[in-house]
Amino acid sequence: MQGFSDAVRGPINYYRNIAKARPHRGDQKICKPPTLIIWGDRDEFLVKEGASASLKYCQDGKLEYIEGASHWVMQDEPVKVNHLIEEFLASTAEETSTKPSKI
Repeated sequence: MQGFSDAVRGPINYYRNIAKARPHRGDQKICKPPTLIIWGDRDEFLVKEGASASLKYCQDGKLEYIEGASHWVMQDEPVKVNHLIEEFLASTAEETSTKPSKI
């Protein structure tokens, strides 16, 4: 049981700390790397508008809805999620591999 409680501590703390986060002011920085957002269209915890609103903060963002998937989209549709990730990485590989890393 200890392993389980350790495994869920991070995700639980994430939700606990959301309320402590600074209020959304609309001045967040733009995420510059290519970004893929995968969203289950039957998510009961987060609204679809949150996914599309997130694109405002992505310079090169792409949003994919998976029909019939819940909040746990990766568990509901692992094959579809993997396929979307593979396609996304392939489409951005050439562009990103030619740019020097800033890390």
